[in-house]
Amino acid sequence: MELSSRRFLTALTLLACFGSTTVAFDCSLKPIYVDVHPRAVHALSTYEYGSFIGLGSPAQNLSLWPSIENNETSVAGLGICDGDSDAKCGDKTGGLFSISESTSFRQDPQHQSLDLSSSSNVSIGTDTLHLYTHFFESDGASDTAVPELPVAVLDSPPRASFSNSSADTSSVFSTVGLGATSTLLQALYSQGKISSRSFGLYIGQAQLPLPSSGDIAEVTWHQNGSLTLGGYDSARFADPVTSYHLQEPANGPTALKVQVEALELSFINTEKPATNLLNSSATSKSDSNLTAFISTSTAPIVVPSAVLSALESATSGLPRTASISLTVTLSSSNGPANYTIPFTPGDIPSLIVATSSPSDPSLLGLPFLSNTYLTVSYDSNTFYLSPAIPSAPYIIPNTMCPKTTPARYVPPREQDFSKQGLVGAIIGGLIASIALVAVAICGTRSWRRRRAEKKVRFRLGLEEEMEGGMREHRLRFWRRDRI
Repeated sequence: MELSSRRFLTALTLLACFGSTTVAFDCSLKPIYVDVHPRAVHALSTYEYGSFIGLGSPAQNLSLWPSIENNETSVAGLGICDGDSDAKCGDKTGGLFSISESTSFRQDPQHQSLDLSSSSNVSIGTDTLHLYTHFFESDGASDTAVPELPVAVLDSPPRASFSNSSADTSSVFSTVGLGATSTLLQALYSQGKISSRSFGLYIGQAQLPLPSSGDIAEVTWHQNGSLTLGGYDSARFADPVTSYHLQEPANGPTALKVQVEALELSFINTEKPATNLLNSSATSKSDSNLTAFISTSTAPIVVPSAVLSALESATSGLPRTASISLTVTLSSSNGPANYTIPFTPGDIPSLIVATSSPSDPSLLGLPFLSNTYLTVSYDSNTFYLSPAIPSAPYIIPNTMCPKTTPARYVPPREQDFSKQGLVGAIIGGLIASIALVAVAICGTRSWRRRRAEKKVRFRLGLEEEMEGGMREHRLRFWRRDRI
């Protein structure tokens, strides 16, 4: 933990030097949008959930889990599951990376890992990372290449091998590090590909109940997520957007430290009153204001055993399918901020678990992140939380510059005069059409009448001519008889 704290302070010092003025930041650079979803991966027949990323030359498709605990990229090697007794080992890899198939991999045994406490059964080196952006299913993905990025190729499962994490990272082998000293964010910023060391993350909507094992690799996903490097997706969250200061890790795995004011349990369609689990008879004063860390490396929410007991007591006797919501209230400089998690009593065993010991930190894992959008700006030493929109109809990546606050996307609304003008145009067109039809009918009738009159005049004229001819003929005969 001392090593982790020293690294964090070093990172903040460097960020302060670079970030003392926003003049050095090019805010015209567009962010890099990466899907988080199940996909086909290299050397496996299964689809694995993670970030849409490739590694090596030629690129080998991988699904890398976004990790705010780790700072470097780690991938599973071809032999990671050799001799492993876990039958589902292959499902946790995110794809298998072959060093021999990549012409750009360079071994670097002198590299000191920012994450791994031991270099045994690990190949350390650099390679080209490929970030794929894919907006439309019918279009191909665009590729942002990041050359010479540090990468750890794991030849055995990383059980308890990460020095800066107290969470269970054993269930995820391949990760893209988004921690305070993220090598990926630093490389993208240094190469002029993003405006700042920042990212926006919606992890996706996990389907409840979660696996009883608590294994992230076994989670079923109801809705895909997204990772926006150097920015955020403004269509993926709603107001309010609440800011928090990044903290030095202290007895916890991440810099995303929050104070929980309340965990309020609400019962839908029943008369049962709401209950604050932190102020119930089962909890003590020490639990009434809970310190917690936001974590991407643990499936459930982890709380003190007394809070879990209060939850079980409050929900006892309810049907397993009853509708309940847990509202997590966090302290902030702008006042309390609420984040709601819907669930049922049947979800509780996998949704919320107790810490292993009283000294272990509380963690806000997948249930919290499934309903919350996270934006982190290391250059501003700030992170932001807002209610997530799981099935957003748009993808609107926005650049994140220091000293700015993420703003949600507001679809353009038609002005009143535009609506009235459109209605007027429709009515005008309808009237014009009716008038045109009336003119056509009147014109046709007039033409037919004139034609009929013409025929009558022609007939009358012919009869008069015939009668005149007969009179002339009779007059001739009369004259001849007289002579």
